[in-house]
Amino acid sequence: MTTDNQHVMGVIASRTICRAYKPEPVKEEAILHVLEATRLAPSACNKQPWRFGVVRQRSARRQIVAKGFLPGIKMDWTLDAPVLIVIGMETSFVTHRLR
Repeated sequence: MTTDNQHVMGVIASRTICRAYKPEPVKEEAILHVLEATRLAPSACNKQPWRFGVVRQRSARRQIVAKGFLPGIKMDWTLDAPVLIVIGMETSFVTHRLR
């Protein structure tokens, strides 16, 4: 395995699941870094159909958690996150089957 691959595997292997968040705002630079990394991810026909919304307003985050998550699965820990990145997708005839 190359050094780059070992580094990536080390990061993946040492990941943790966060279910508690500090109330401090997330730095704009960190959010932009995450969005840039996702923008560079491959997609079908390089269409990159994803759309991202950065939600900082507490009332909007509460609505997303209340209405946007699967019913019956309590994920109240997300209410304390200072920012949510909401992911949507634009469908296309080229990359999606007609139903």
